[in-house]
Amino acid sequence: MKLNHIFILLTFITVIFISPVQQVKAQAGDTLTVEWIDGSGNFINNALYLAITNDTERPEGRVYKLRKGGYYWITEIINNDGWTLRIVGETPDASDAYGNPAILQIAARDEDGTYPDGMISGNGSITLKNLYIIGSDDAGIQGNYYQPIQVDASNSRFIIDNCIFDRSNFAIVAWTAKNNDIFITNCVFRNMVESPPSQLYAGRGISIWADQDTVIVENNTFFNMDFTALQLEGGIANYLRFNHNTIINNSRGINTTPWLYQAYFTNNLIINGFWDGEAHNTNELESSNRDARAYVSGIFGFDALPSKYGPEEGRRIVFGYNAAWLDPAFTTFYGDSIRSQPFIGPVLKEDFVDPYEQIVVTDTTWLSNKPDFGTYPSDIINTMIENIIGVRAGASTIPTYFWEIPQSEGADCYTCASWPLPEDFSYTQSTQTTGTNGFPLGDLRWFPDKKIEWEAMKDQDIADIEALAGAKVEYDVVDEQEAEDATLGGSSAIGNVDGFVYYEFKNSGSVIWNFDLASAEAGVTLVVHTLANNGAKGQYIHVNGTNLQNNSGYGEFYFDGLSATDWDSVVITAASLVSGAEGLDLLAGTNSIEISKSWGYQSFSGVDIYNSSGTLIQQLKVVNGTYADGVLHVEGAVWAPSGLKYVTTGSDGTITFNLIAPSDGVYRVQVFYQNFGSAQSGQVSVDGSSVINDLPFALATDSTGLNKLSDHFSLTAGSHSIALSVPNVNVDYIQLIQEVTTGINERPEIPNGFALSQ
Repeated sequence: MKLNHIFILLTFITVIFISPVQQVKAQAGDTLTVEWIDGSGNFINNALYLAITNDTERPEGRVYKLRKGGYYWITEIINNDGWTLRIVGETPDASDAYGNPAILQIAARDEDGTYPDGMISGNGSITLKNLYIIGSDDAGIQGNYYQPIQVDASNSRFIIDNCIFDRSNFAIVAWTAKNNDIFITNCVFRNMVESPPSQLYAGRGISIWADQDTVIVENNTFFNMDFTALQLEGGIANYLRFNHNTIINNSRGINTTPWLYQAYFTNNLIINGFWDGEAHNTNELESSNRDARAYVSGIFGFDALPSKYGPEEGRRIVFGYNAAWLDPAFTTFYGDSIRSQPFIGPVLKEDFVDPYEQIVVTDTTWLSNKPDFGTYPSDIINTMIENIIGVRAGASTIPTYFWEIPQSEGADCYTCASWPLPEDFSYTQSTQTTGTNGFPLGDLRWFPDKKIEWEAMKDQDIADIEALAGAKVEYDVVDEQEAEDATLGGSSAIGNVDGFVYYEFKNSGSVIWNFDLASAEAGVTLVVHTLANNGAKGQYIHVNGTNLQNNSGYGEFYFDGLSATDWDSVVITAASLVSGAEGLDLLAGTNSIEISKSWGYQSFSGVDIYNSSGTLIQQLKVVNGTYADGVLHVEGAVWAPSGLKYVTTGSDGTITFNLIAPSDGVYRVQVFYQNFGSAQSGQVSVDGSSVINDLPFALATDSTGLNKLSDHFSLTAGSHSIALSVPNVNVDYIQLIQEVTTGINERPEIPNGFALSQ
C-alpha cells in the first residue's frame, strides 16, 4: 500500500468496521456498484477503471454506482468508445464529515509511480452525478493535466449534476467536437486557480471548443475562477442558457463566448467579477488588437458573428436580472493604473445592443452593499491582489489563492475533500437581489425552499426570460455563391488581390491542406511559418489526424520564444515533440495537415515539409488550403476577399447568382462587399422581376469589407436567378437567407432526475 493511501484508510477505519464490504462489485439490474475498499479493508487502486474495463457484457442502461465517502483514484484513462458512460455516486450527506461525494482523482501507478495524462476520454454520451472531482493529482500537481476529462464525441448527450469540481489549471471537463446537448446543473466549481501561477487566462469552469446544439448551465456556483466561468470558443450553441448561477471571485469576464447566437444570461449574482481589472502598460489596454473605443471591456461580452451563421439580425441574446458587487479592496488597489469593469463595454453597446432589437441588456444592478453571506472569503483578497501583481510582472514566485484546502497534520491534503463545503453563499434577499418571478439571484441551492418553488414553475420562468427578446425570428443561410462564379453583365469584371497571404486565428480558425506524395516519407521535418512577437500561444497541429504536442501539459503545440523578426520559422522534429516521431511519417498517396485554433491570437502563412535527407518535398501555402472562421490577410491590402477574388461592378455592372430556395417562404440576401468611393444604392431582381429597388451600400473610407442584409421577399422552392445591380462596388459573395418567425423558442428540457437503477 502506498503511503498516500494510509491517511484515507485510517480516517475511514470506523466506517469499515461498522459496515464491512463483502464484495468489490455488486450488481442489481443495470446498476453496478463499484467498491473502493475490499472486504478486508484494503484500498482498491484504480477500482473504477477496472470495473469499467472488465464490464465486457455491459447492458445499454449500465450505471456505475460509487459509494459516498469513497476515494476512487484513477491511474489509467477511462474511455467510453461510443457507448454511454454513467457514473453516479450515492447521495452525499452534508451532516456527515465522512459522507462526501465519491471522489475521482488522478493518482500514481503502484508499479512505477508514473501518472496517466488524464482521467476520462469521452467518445460517447456521459452522465456524471454526485461526484467530487479533483483536477490535481495525488501529489497536488495541476500543470500536467490539461482538460483531464476531454470529450471528443459529437451528436451526444452530457448530463453533469450535483458534482463538485476542485483545483485545476484549466477546465476539468472540456468538449472539443460538435452538435452535443450539454446540461450542467447544481454543481460547484471551486479553486480553478493556476498552480503555479503564470498567466491571466488559466482557470476556467467550463470549456467548449465547437458548435453545440444545446448548452444549459443552471443553478451552479463558480468560486475562485482564475479566468472565466464559461468558455465557448470556436463555435456557437444553438441554444444557451446561463441562469441562476452564483459567481464569486471571477478574475476576468464571466463568459468567454465570442459568438453567442441564442443565449440567455439571467438571474446571476456576481461578486468580484473581473476583479483583475485591466492594466496600463500591459498587453491588456495597450494591445494592438484592441478596438480604440474599448475604454473598458466589460464583465459580459461577445463579438461579431461569422457570416456562416447568418446575419447579426438572427442573434437572440439577453443579459438581464443580474447583480454585481466589487469589494472596495480592489478599487483601492486599482488607483489610477487599473480600470474597473462595468457590466458591458462601449463596443458591445454601440455595435450590438443599440442596433439590434433582439439583443437586450436589462435590469442590471450594482449592489450598494455585499450580500450577508454565511461566509465570505475576505481572508484571501490580499493574496489575490499579490497574485495578479506577480502575474503581470512575470515574477518568479507568485502566490495562489486557494480557499480552504483540507489539512492533515498541519499540511495541505491534496487527496482530501473539502467536506462539508466550507463556503456558504446564502444571503438575506432584498429588492436588489431579486430576479425574475421574485426568486433570489444566483444559485438557488443556497435557498432550498426557493429552489423547490422554482422547480415547480421553472417552465414559466424560463418562458418569461426568453420573452425578454421578443418574438423569435430565425435567419438561416440556405445557399451562397462567390461573385466570381456568377454570371457577369455590363461593366462587371473579376478582380484579384495579390501579395503575401497569411491567415489569422482570433476567436476560432483552421487551415487544412490535403496533398499527395508519390512515396511514403518517414521522419519528416515540418517548418511552420508563423507571425512572431505575439507572446506565448497554443494551437493544434494535426498530421493525418495525429496531434503534435511539444508540451503535454497544454495538450497542443505551444509557440513561445519566437524571434524578434516579424515572421519566424518554427521547426518541428521528433526531438521537439513529447510524442516523439508519431505524426511525422507521411503516407504514399493523400496526406493532410491541419492547424487549428486553441488559445491566443496567431497568424500562419504556410508549412514547408522536408524529408529525412533535408530535401524540400512540399510547400503548403494558405491559398492552397481550406480555411475557415479566421481572418484572411494579404500584406499591404486592407481587404482580402474569400479566394482572393472579387467582382468589380463598374458604372453599370450586374451579377446574376444561381441560388436554391429549399422551400416556399420569405427570404433575404446578404451581400459581402468593399466600397471606398461613395455610398451607393443597388437593386435586386428575382427571375427577371425586381423585388428590391433601393438596397443601400454604405461607404468604408478605410476600404475594409462590409456586408448588407436586404429587406425580405418571397420565393418558391427551387432554383432562382437572383441579380444584383449596383455601381462602383467590389462584391465578394452573396448569401441566400431564409427568414422564419417562430414565436418563443421551444427550448430543450433539462433532465429532471436520474435513478441509479433503470
